[in-house]
Amino acid sequence: MAKHNERLVELLSPATSLRGTAVGGFEPRHRGQTRDLLQVSRHDELKHLIELLSFDEDSLGEHVSLMTPGDIQLNFLAGHKPLASIVLILPQFLRWDALPHDARLLDPPALEAWLAAHGWQSPGSTGRAQ
Repeated sequence: MAKHNERLVELLSPATSLRGTAVGGFEPRHRGQTRDLLQVSRHDELKHLIELLSFDEDSLGEHVSLMTPGDIQLNFLAGHKPLASIVLILPQFLRWDALPHDARLLDPPALEAWLAAHGWQSPGSTGRAQ
């Protein structure tokens, strides 16, 4: 794993829960106005998700900044303290404030399968991960 992936794992490892929302739905001004799209609090499930968020650091050199807000925002918390928010731009990219550009995911089908197993499917999904 390279430095950005290592930083992400280190940042998210203390997470005790995840709240998936519409992009921007976890911002203080929107709280209470949107519903969670998924919630996870099992440590083993969070650990697996963090592994699935690995991305190709070489893709940052492609300077990809997609013109979309994204599909879902994954909000990682330690108790009530926000750790980080990751926006997924499915099927292939993630956006994280610590990165200069959107990054290409290493295993998009596995991530989509994880999301579907936890009750969320991307808007363009046919009902199963591809």
